[in-house]
Amino acid sequence: YEFLRIVFLKKRLYLCPMNEQFISYIWFNKLYFTEQKSLLGEKVEIISPGIRNRNSGPDAFNAKIKIFDKIWAGNVEFHTNASDWHKHNHDGNKEYDNIILHVVANADEQIFIGERAVTTIELQFPQHINIAYNSLQADGMRCTRCITSEIELKRWIERLVVERLEEKTKRVEKLLQQTNGDYEEALYILMARSLGFGTNSDAMEALAKSVPLKTLLHHRDNPVQIEAMLLGQAGFLYDKTTDSDSEKFIKATCKTEEEYIREYKFLKNKFSLEKPKYCNFKLLRMRPSNFPALRIAQLAAIIHNNENLFNKIVTTDINNVYKIIINEVSDYWKNHYIIGKESHNHHCNLTKNSCNTIIINAIIPFLFVYGKLRNDPEKQEKALNILQEIKAEKNHITERFNSIGIKSKTAFDSQALIQLQQHYCDEKRCLECQIGYDLIKKSK
Repeated sequence: YEFLRIVFLKKRLYLCPMNEQFISYIWFNKLYFTEQKSLLGEKVEIISPGIRNRNSGPDAFNAKIKIFDKIWAGNVEFHTNASDWHKHNHDGNKEYDNIILHVVANADEQIFIGERAVTTIELQFPQHINIAYNSLQADGMRCTRCITSEIELKRWIERLVVERLEEKTKRVEKLLQQTNGDYEEALYILMARSLGFGTNSDAMEALAKSVPLKTLLHHRDNPVQIEAMLLGQAGFLYDKTTDSDSEKFIKATCKTEEEYIREYKFLKNKFSLEKPKYCNFKLLRMRPSNFPALRIAQLAAIIHNNENLFNKIVTTDINNVYKIIINEVSDYWKNHYIIGKESHNHHCNLTKNSCNTIIINAIIPFLFVYGKLRNDPEKQEKALNILQEIKAEKNHITERFNSIGIKSKTAFDSQALIQLQQHYCDEKRCLECQIGYDLIKKSK
């Protein structure tokens, strides 16, 4: 045995692009050659690959392997290099004592359990699978063609939508914990965040948390006071050219700005609002219609025009949701994008496309979580149905998939493709993707 150990330690390393994930893919999809050969020259026949283990311990349970003329039943372990056995601390671990086969990409060492040499194979499979896999990993789009059947593609899209919705619902559940189960407050914060449209989402969330909804509702009948509190807490009423510790306000250029400053000073003291730390709002390379001060005014309009916002949202249909979110913003914003700087007259209300983004990122996840916590499957079903009633988003991701024949008709489709791009294509998880799986398996 010591002689064998030395021989295999000196064995020339075979540089293979395979890793454990790829070995697992080949193994459980039975894409290997049925007959293999071990390092000791034994004929190995794979009768059954066993059951995948997703927890600690061996990678496959209850496999059935024929070695020479004897059939073995037991567990299988995968490694990129055989020597990874030691790196992963399997030596002396009783969970690995009944390993009947060690499957590797590079057999750089013979592994022993006690004095028993563990049967080890360098997994052999059709070369076209490796070529297809490497091609997908190297390609910028990953997939240049889609050969997945319509039925399988539909199932895959449904799974991707659920995955994406689960990610979004985690944020909702976290907000509900932070607000002690206050649905109104959590929805307000979530809607504020969605009005940040990615670039300013964190800043908008921080702003909403600094001015509780209950505080704003005390002055819901006065839109100027709502705007004043939000703009002041965001730092837009302060002169940022002075020391950050100073409370010097901007020089007002009109009566509305004077009113903002006067109201904010009063309301800040009335509600003991903490001195704002200037939120890290971004304006660089941004369209004026997406400037944060205008988005804050749109948030103020939603609060001003909707009493019991939460109840309205969870009890209405999609058409009324648009009416709830799209409101007339105060006149000041018809010729302003930034406080203190007048612009040409422009449309300052939320557009339907922007409203769709808020529905996708805030309303639907919130409705889904509400249904889940209240054990109301109809609400959860309603959330998914709304996705299918909204038009697909248009962005570089959906356009790219459209170029390879995968088209989006509704937000249900586009959300799936965004999930696919961001969490599978960008992370090169081709082996876990139905499209990648089919391309690798069927390419020749």
